[in-house]
Amino acid sequence: MPIVPPLNTEAYLNYEELTAYLNSIAEAVPQLVRIFSLGNTMGGRSLWAAEVTNTNNGAASSKPAIWIDGNIHGSQLSASTACLAILQRLSAEYGRSPSITELLDNNTFYIVPRLAPDGAELCLTSGLSTSAGRRLGFLDGLREGLVPGDVNGDGRILQMRVEDPYGQWKVSKRDERLLIPRQPGDVGDTYYRLYREGLLDKEDGAPIHLRLVNSKRELSHDFTQECGPIDHHYGGNGFVGPFSQIESRLISAFLHSLNNLCLAISFRSGSGTIQVTSSPEVHRRDQALMKILASKASELSNIPIEEVAECCDFADWVYKELGVPCLRVDGWNLLREAGIENATDKSQEHALLAVLRWLDYNNHGQGFVKWEKCEHPQLGEVEVGGWDTSVSWSNPPVGEMLSTICESEVNLALCLATVVPKIGLGECRDEIVGWAEPEDGEAEELLPLRVISVEIRNEGYLPTWLTEELRSKDEPLISEISIPENAELLIGQHLSEHEQLSGVVSLHLRQSLNVPFFSGTSETGRCVENWLVRGSGEVVVSAAHPRGGVVQFISDGGQNTLRQRFKVSKPSAIIPSTSPVPYVVAV
Repeated sequence: MPIVPPLNTEAYLNYEELTAYLNSIAEAVPQLVRIFSLGNTMGGRSLWAAEVTNTNNGAASSKPAIWIDGNIHGSQLSASTACLAILQRLSAEYGRSPSITELLDNNTFYIVPRLAPDGAELCLTSGLSTSAGRRLGFLDGLREGLVPGDVNGDGRILQMRVEDPYGQWKVSKRDERLLIPRQPGDVGDTYYRLYREGLLDKEDGAPIHLRLVNSKRELSHDFTQECGPIDHHYGGNGFVGPFSQIESRLISAFLHSLNNLCLAISFRSGSGTIQVTSSPEVHRRDQALMKILASKASELSNIPIEEVAECCDFADWVYKELGVPCLRVDGWNLLREAGIENATDKSQEHALLAVLRWLDYNNHGQGFVKWEKCEHPQLGEVEVGGWDTSVSWSNPPVGEMLSTICESEVNLALCLATVVPKIGLGECRDEIVGWAEPEDGEAEELLPLRVISVEIRNEGYLPTWLTEELRSKDEPLISEISIPENAELLIGQHLSEHEQLSGVVSLHLRQSLNVPFFSGTSETGRCVENWLVRGSGEVVVSAAHPRGGVVQFISDGGQNTLRQRFKVSKPSAIIPSTSPVPYVVAV
């Protein structure tokens, strides 16, 4: 078997390293993995995606698809590492692990490890945390002020503190590294103003304003109208509608091209929760479904569930626009790791002291840089240092901690991937019920009258309609019978449409029936199709649903029968070229 390279969790990969690693996996297992680009970001980087399935038994578009993404915020680097770990596990254990072999034989994964490669590169090269996908330097039309930059030449953009008797911060008496808010009545001590490390674009003695990166709006919020206008504090210049960024348009175009998408998982980092929406805009049965999936994910990962009322995240757009359930999974929370389970305010002194102690013990002090005096070309003497959020608040320390979190998130994703619909066959028969003379009267032998009966069922956990949001829009189940040229179909249709099939979970989403002593309900997870055929030869019955896959029953009327999945060859999903794709949503 080919050797798939292991994933290095001793460092967060930059763009070139991530690109090389993706290509190395595709080279090792080309029959399983294909790397392609959704398009180029504003920074000129490719938005890489991996299509993962066993192509030897059918095209990717003929199987239920699972979308997995990470790093939608530039600073959330561990989310991209989790995606790479999933890709590595799928690629390395196919043919070795029965469960993974089953997954890739029957499903297609689309893994996009880094949705914001420009923002991630900015974080990796400077330490500057940005939630959006844009590069540093898009400052046109913004007010003058402080531009983030590396003042002391250490390759990072951290914090600056400037001594000022009217400053808002003071040094903690319990740890001199820590700045805490100034309290009422505080006088006679040393106080500081706190800024992002950087330079003033104009020195005129006026109050210092923050001239931050013009990120328009967070990439995760750039898919819906509900997020409203951007915050002027962050350099806004009026209302910006959805799809203001090239990345969101590329992602939307590709997801709209997939008619086999069944489930989405969006990995994040920093809050340490699995988020599900409680918005009244979400159908109650769909809310119940999301909670079932989130509960299983929480059980596997020990990540708590958080209900959010807003409905304007990328995950919400996937549900509202595509009708596909999408979970936001965030595996890292520094406060919780430091033993502060219920701390909601990161400025609480006892919580920050616990975090510093945890970083000292578990991260060799990385995550907080000791304050060092520095001569600022405009402000005079300042001190540079403070929190390095890229390896503390936003992401876990590399090494064993990162590896452990990724392992948990891999297991979570592979378990959830098993819930997608799966069209299968139950009882099938090809029975001779009589004999008939040929219509032309020339043949010497009588022709068999054959009853072909096929039971089509959904063996998956989710129904073929996935969610109530999609139920009225989704395509029907299709069955088709193919007979020899010299045979005749007497009863039945060559091509038939059927109502969609329920899944294992469908009953439990009806809350009034979700009790152990209910008296039963109508069975809607299977259907039976019958045909009467005159003539001998091979008969092929195919059953297909875009979100449930393709399955076939093949019989020659004797002892030779065969059931197989994905025999039907279909063109692969629409893959965008490197040139711009036509966007689904006009801006």
